[in-house]
Amino acid sequence: MGSIRFRIREMPNKEIKECISIDSYKKKWRYRWLKRALRRRGLSDFADRAPEGKAGFKTRAEALSAARVILEREMTMSEAEKSFPPADRERIWAKIAEIYNRGIDAEKALEIGANTLGKRNEHSDKPISEFWDDYVEAKTAEPNPTWSDKHTRQQKIFYNREKNALLAKPLSTFTAKESARIALKAMFARNPSWEAVNTCKGQLSKIREFLLWIERQDKVGANLSEETIKASCRGVIPEGKAAEADNRALTPDQARSLLKGAEENSRNLCAWTVLKLFMGARTRHSSELWTWHMFDLETGRVTIPRDCTKMKKANVTFHMDELPNLREWLKWAREQDQPEDDSERICPYSESTALAWRREHMNANKEIFALEDPKTGKKDLRKRIVPDKEFHNAERSAFMTYGTCLSRLSNSGVELDTICKVTEDWDSHKSYVDDSYDAADAKFYFGMVPDDRYRILDC
Repeated sequence: MGSIRFRIREMPNKEIKECISIDSYKKKWRYRWLKRALRRRGLSDFADRAPEGKAGFKTRAEALSAARVILEREMTMSEAEKSFPPADRERIWAKIAEIYNRGIDAEKALEIGANTLGKRNEHSDKPISEFWDDYVEAKTAEPNPTWSDKHTRQQKIFYNREKNALLAKPLSTFTAKESARIALKAMFARNPSWEAVNTCKGQLSKIREFLLWIERQDKVGANLSEETIKASCRGVIPEGKAAEADNRALTPDQARSLLKGAEENSRNLCAWTVLKLFMGARTRHSSELWTWHMFDLETGRVTIPRDCTKMKKANVTFHMDELPNLREWLKWAREQDQPEDDSERICPYSESTALAWRREHMNANKEIFALEDPKTGKKDLRKRIVPDKEFHNAERSAFMTYGTCLSRLSNSGVELDTICKVTEDWDSHKSYVDDSYDAADAKFYFGMVPDDRYRILDC
């Protein structure tokens, strides 16, 4: 029984000898139980199930000591313990001793184990990959799919990568925080190519959203809890991952160049460019989710439905005139893009196609977009521009930078609350603000209109 010890009264030898007989047997010693004596002591249950005795002891004292251990344990055994068959009781006590000797609270371990087993159902041993197809169907079902084509492809890549690893884990793995965290940490250890923090966050969000979807399914998710799932995902991303690239705001000249490129390209990317520059629109939402009916040019009302927003908590509504010249730019963009009706998407291409055009335009205009070397102060026009690194969130950062500058001017008519509302970003908007620009730059940026792109905002 390991090192478990009970603090009980040690029985005198005289009392032990009243319950056993000791004699020599095959050149060794043995003890045998005296059943009547046991019953007189109130141990009738033990007398009925006790073996005759035990032999093979080297000395008489050893036989007496062995009998003492058994008798003392029987004297202190609870009624609950006595209800177990001897073989079961010995096996259970052996497991308890093993847990105890590892320094673990045996009582707490039994409680946790009982709760975990109590939550098991017919789905507990199923690998979570068995629920994946239903999950994808729920997210991509027409007429209102919640995943874009690009996001669906990304999910498929994740599934193919982890279908025989993380997604092969049984559902029961994720009912307890400890086992779930072990599985998630192993996922990151298997994928060292996920070098950036944001990449890791993106992969973690995929499994978290999948588990939360399972949790919401009747019967199947009865063993899961939202609290456990979210707690399991905290602190599992390995340390030392590369940080996200710094945000950089476009200059007014760079913004003018993108507008000119969209106008001359004839690929119907004017509205997409305008919304990124003068509304701080996120790339995926503006390129794959937004349609013209969300922008009423007659009334000036903008209404982004909840399902087409980043946070998906409520509709985003505001008036175009709350932002300088937004209505004029959208009217111009509609004339350039010429959508057939309001049901058409703002951007007729996928996010990747739109970003590819943006990348090629920047590289075709390096004299405007190439960055100066901080050591030499010169631009290297031979080096290819990588927008994800050198112009990370550049349009959104420009909108927030110059919008924040204008909000500090009492007569600009621009409120910081409007900037945060339009971009759905109250908590981290400061991370987008480039402090190297001031109100003068903001007047140049927001002052431009389709007919005069060098106009300065009068405020």
